[in-house]
Amino acid sequence: MTYELLIYAGSQVLSALNVDGDNMQCISMSGNTEHPADDVSGFYEHLLDYYNVDDLSEIKAGVRIINGGAVKKNIEFLFKKFGKVDDLSIWRVEELIPVMLINKNMIDKDQIVYVRVSDRCYAIEADKDFNVSVSVSDNADSELTLGDFTLFNNFNGADLKQDTELIDKMTMKISLLESENEKNLNVIKELQNRIA
Repeated sequence: MTYELLIYAGSQVLSALNVDGDNMQCISMSGNTEHPADDVSGFYEHLLDYYNVDDLSEIKAGVRIINGGAVKKNIEFLFKKFGKVDDLSIWRVEELIPVMLINKNMIDKDQIVYVRVSDRCYAIEADKDFNVSVSVSDNADSELTLGDFTLFNNFNGADLKQDTELIDKMTMKISLLESENEKNLNVIKELQNRIA
């Protein structure tokens, strides 16, 4: 069996999600979905218990660590512990959020969106050219869950591509309508001149 393990490493909490295709299960930390970030060793022990192994290199696993402001020693600990798994990635949450928001149609040009990811809030700003920047914020209007990040496990850009194609088609239709409208206005002006 192949496992996909998604880990959120925040400044205050750690959490994990077991992903098996479309099925997702939060890994319990003594009955909770989050574990204190200052006990990264205990967090790792919960993962070993969940998979019933002595070391996660014993199973076929793809591990994705999402760094949401974790202290460097926690990232180093996790990297060392998962160093022998088949497939290991470490991502910064600031790099992932813009793609997620665009994919979910939660942001547009000239807009600022405030979202929470576990223990931290972010302001995501898109300018008129859709250049996107991400910064830490004090508040949030919506929340992204660890499950939302599974978008990157098996990324399919079809939805993004379809949106682009739809925009191109709509732009062409608008151009044609504007052209027809201009012709109609010219005909109206000519008829008004004849009447006058």
